[in-house]
Amino acid sequence: MFDIDKIAALSKLRIEDAQKELLTLQMQQMVEFVSHLDGMEVECENTSMVEHIREDRIVPSMKREELFANAPQMMEEYIFVPQVVGEKQNES
Repeated sequence: MFDIDKIAALSKLRIEDAQKELLTLQMQQMVEFVSHLDGMEVECENTSMVEHIREDRIVPSMKREELFANAPQMMEEYIFVPQVVGEKQNES
């Protein structure tokens, strides 16, 4: 059901062979759990989200130099992220 090697490659994770079976089982369990939510009837009395929206405020953030120091690759003043979605994968 899940190609654990493909998921690991896309997420840039190294997964030991001993962990693959357990991770596959855990992912299947998560998908089964979420699929049960599909058939649930949900009632909501308050559909207005206005009460829950906080005021926008400018807050201090990480300095650009610190952020860029952790970036694997830069293009001018932007962090370069290689394309992974839609990329052709070699079928094994």
